[in-house]
Amino acid sequence: MSKEGYRDILPTAPPQEEVQQVQYINSYPNNYIYHNPTELLRLQKEQLDKEVALQIQRMENEIQEEKQKKSIWKRLCLCISCIFCCCITL
Repeated sequence: MSKEGYRDILPTAPPQEEVQQVQYINSYPNNYIYHNPTELLRLQKEQLDKEVALQIQRMENEIQEEKQKKSIWKRLCLCISCIFCCCITL
């Protein structure tokens, strides 16, 4: 049922080249980052900086936990020694 001067075109799948181009456009940021060495290096450096910061934070947390454990033992020893001293002097 075509109008005068027009022809009927059946719907078909787009040529494979167009499909690949559309996929490339849709994934442009990823492809840009992948193909851009400076951007890739910047992202790798940021990731490394985050990992180093996390390691430093973990180490600081471990040191803080050790300090807390030591201070608890110091308090306990002090308390025991006070009790011992008080018992001897009485």
